[in-house]
Parts: sequence; C-alpha cells; structure tokens
Amino acid sequence: MTTKVMTETSTSDQEFAPIQAYLQTAENEVAKPLTGQVVLAKIHSSVRMRKAIKSFFIFFGLAIASIFVPILHFFLVPGFLILSIFMAINAYSDSQEIANLDLKCAKCGTSVTLAEKRQEQYPFWVKCPSCQTEYRIEKSS
Repeated sequence: MTTKVMTETSTSDQEFAPIQAYLQTAENEVAKPLTGQVVLAKIHSSVRMRKAIKSFFIFFGLAIASIFVPILHFFLVPGFLILSIFMAINAYSDSQEIANLDLKCAKCGTSVTLAEKRQEQYPFWVKCPSCQTEYRIEKSS
C-alpha cells in the first residue's frame, strides 16, 4: 500500500521569472544591475485554503477575546471581524511564492540564495552569504 503525500509545491509547478539585482554602494549610488532569475512555485489551492482559514480564525478569535475589554470593544470587535475577512482573502489570493533565487554576487562570485520561501512581492533585499553585500531584487519588465 502506498500513500501519496501532498506537498505545498511540486517541481512541475515551478516557473522562472527574470529579475534585476541592484548593488547599493556606500555612497548610496546604485551600480549597474545584475541579471538573474527567481524560481516561482505555485501554491496548491488546498494549502491556500488552509492558510486562509487559519488567518480567519486567528483574527476571529481576537474579536471574540476583545469582547471582554471595556470601552475598547466597541472598536476592536468590528475591527477584528473586518480584518479577519480581509486577511483570509489576502492569504487565499497568494497563488505563487518565490522558492529560490539564481544570482551570483558581483564582489565575490558566490551564489546568492534565499534562506526560506517568501511571498512574491517586489522589491526585496537579499545578502550574499560570504561577503554580506546587500542586493535589492526587482522584477524585470
């Protein structure tokens, strides 16, 4: 008997997107951009639904807990209820995440990678693991 394990992302659901990395100098000048690519992994709908339900119940629980706060409950309860719906929709709408980064450091030549998966939001910052040079990552147009 074999059991199929559902993973958050699979290798067949990956796409590559071109990026530009900008090296920030000490004088706050931006050097010539480096080119690279990010690996985008699609998030399955069951995982997205789980994240949406989790975020909904976190803020719904805060709304229930804030009932017992005198005076402030007039603002906190409706605020957390509205926020619970908004955050659940926001969590479900994330259909892709950045799984990996393909970039070489301009100073030392080391491969720059991500420590963990992150939401697909640009720009973001990464550091070279060996020389600690910071790069601003932007999506190429």
